[in-house]
Amino acid sequence: MLLNSPNKITRDGQLIDIKEDDPDPTFALLNSHRLFFLKTSDSRRITGSYRCNATNPDSKISEISEEARVGLANLQGDFREHPLGRDAVLGQEVTFTCKAPRGDPEPKIKWVKDNKDVTTFGNRIFANEIGYLRIGHVKPEDAGIYSCVAFNMAGEKKSKSAKLSLFKKPAIIRGPQNQVVNENSDVIMTCQSSGDSQSEVTWRKVNNNRALLSYRFQKLPNNSLRMLKVQAEDEGTYVCKEENKMGHAELEAKLTVLYNPKFKTLPKNKIVTTNRNVHMRCDVIGNPAPVVYWIRLSDNVRHSK
Repeated sequence: MLLNSPNKITRDGQLIDIKEDDPDPTFALLNSHRLFFLKTSDSRRITGSYRCNATNPDSKISEISEEARVGLANLQGDFREHPLGRDAVLGQEVTFTCKAPRGDPEPKIKWVKDNKDVTTFGNRIFANEIGYLRIGHVKPEDAGIYSCVAFNMAGEKKSKSAKLSLFKKPAIIRGPQNQVVNENSDVIMTCQSSGDSQSEVTWRKVNNNRALLSYRFQKLPNNSLRMLKVQAEDEGTYVCKEENKMGHAELEAKLTVLYNPKFKTLPKNKIVTTNRNVHMRCDVIGNPAPVVYWIRLSDNVRHSK
C-alpha cells in the first residue's frame, strides 16, 4: 500500500518515525516520497488518519494535505442471523432473511440456491444486499437449499443452509361413493388425492377406535380401500383423509351391507295351563329388516306378526 509523502507524514496527529535499523518495520519511505506499508496484518499499527506535511526549505512555508484514512478490511465472527427453513404451499409467497457478520467495509449479501447464485426475476424473485429474499408465487423449481453469502474486500462467508420444501394443499380429487352390497362381497372404496408425494392418505371408520387395516382391510397403492368378505358389522361410514404439513382434506361415504335374516333369540318350549297368557320371544336381525311371522306347526297356519 502506498501514500504520497513529500517530507513528513503523520498518523492520527503523531509523526511517523521511520528508522532504518528498525528490526520490525511497519512503513518504508520510498525515493518517490511515497509511504509504503510493509505489513497489513495488524490493524492497530496501520489504521488511522494520515496527513502529509510538505515544507519549502527556502521560504519555510508548510502545507498540510487533506486527510487520508486507512482501514484494514475485515469480516469478523459468525452471521448475526442465519436463514431459516420454510414449508410452503405452491403459489404462496416465501421470504428469507439473514444478517451478515460485522465487517469493514460493511459486508454485502448475495443469495445462493443449491450453490448457484439467485438472480432476480421480474417481480416474482427479489433479493437485496442487506439480507432479504422474497419469492412470490413459488413454483416446484423453487424448492431447494438456500444460503446467504456475505462478502467484502476481506473475503466472503457462507451462512447455514435453509431448506425450502413445497407442498400441494391437500385435495381429494375423487372420493369414495355410498355403496350397498351383499354380505361376503368384496368392496373397493376409491380415494384419489392431489398426488403430493409428501402427503399421507389414511382411512378410518366413524365411531370405531380400532385399527382399520387388517387382512380384510387393505389400502391399495392408489390409496383406495379394499374390504374382503364384508360382514354386517362392517356397515358404517368410512372416511378418506389426505394430510400434510399444510393441512388436511377428507371425504366420507356410507357402506350398507345386506344380509339374510339371523335369529338372535329363539323361542323356548313352555308348558302352561289353560286360560293363561303366554309370551314367547323371537329376535331376528337382517338387512333389510326382516318381516317375522309365527306359524303353528300342527296346522301350518301363518299367524300375525
